[in-house]
Amino acid sequence: MFLPVPLLQGLGYTGTCTQNDIDPFLTGALLSPPFGATTLGLVWRSRHRARSHPEAGVPWLICLTSLVLVCVCALVLLMNADLARDTLLFGRSPCGAEHTHTAFETEYVVIGAVYGALPLAVLITALAAFQAARSAATRRA
Repeated sequence: MFLPVPLLQGLGYTGTCTQNDIDPFLTGALLSPPFGATTLGLVWRSRHRARSHPEAGVPWLICLTSLVLVCVCALVLLMNADLARDTLLFGRSPCGAEHTHTAFETEYVVIGAVYGALPLAVLITALAAFQAARSAATRRA
C-alpha cells in the first residue's frame, strides 16, 4: 500500500516552479496521505497481531514485510529530506528560498508535513512491528 507514495510525492519534483507554482507538490501532498494512512493502519494492526497471536506462524512474514517497508520509507525520507527541512523548519517554499514571499504559509507546512512526517510515522511503526514480530518469534522458539 505504501508503494504509490514515493511515486505520488515525486510528482512535486516534476514541476518547474515558475512563479512559485507549487501545484505539483500539493497534488502529491493531497494524493499520498490515503495510501500512507492505510499503510500506517495495516502496520499498526500487524504489530498488535504479532504480539497477541504469536502462534499464528506469521512473525517471520511480519518481520520481512516490515524490513522492506522500513527500506522504502527510508528512501522516501532521503528523497524528501531537504524539502521537509526547508518547509517545516525554515518556512520556505518547496520551490526554494528565492520563491518564498511569506514564511510558513499553510500550503508549505502541509506539504512539509505530508512529505516528511507521514513517511517518518510509517517508518517508526514498521520498526515497532518488526521488533514485536521478532520478539514473538523468539518467544515461540
